[in-house]
Amino acid sequence: YKRQFVNCPLLQAKGDGATFAFDFTGKTLGAYVVSGPTSAVLEWSVDGGAWKSKDTFTPWSGHIYMPWPYLLENNLPEGTHNVRFRVKAKDKRDTILLYGLMITP
Repeated sequence: YKRQFVNCPLLQAKGDGATFAFDFTGKTLGAYVVSGPTSAVLEWSVDGGAWKSKDTFTPWSGHIYMPWPYLLENNLPEGTHNVRFRVKAKDKRDTILLYGLMITP
């Protein structure tokens, strides 16, 4: 038994409009999010493009926090990119808990 999601660092973005950004090199981008009762809508923009969104509240989020992977972008042009994330509150859900990014060359 491997305890993969115990004592791991998290980036917490809390509050409507909270932002964070990363530079990365790759063609595919995904995010590992801890989904739970406070999970908000995750918005993202790559290289200043149009904003996209994903509600990170799952059917189980009302009862438990659990890791959840989201594929955000695929087939990006080769090279270095910038992704900007933004929290969009929905009801009383206003938090994104990010514990990793998936990036493929």
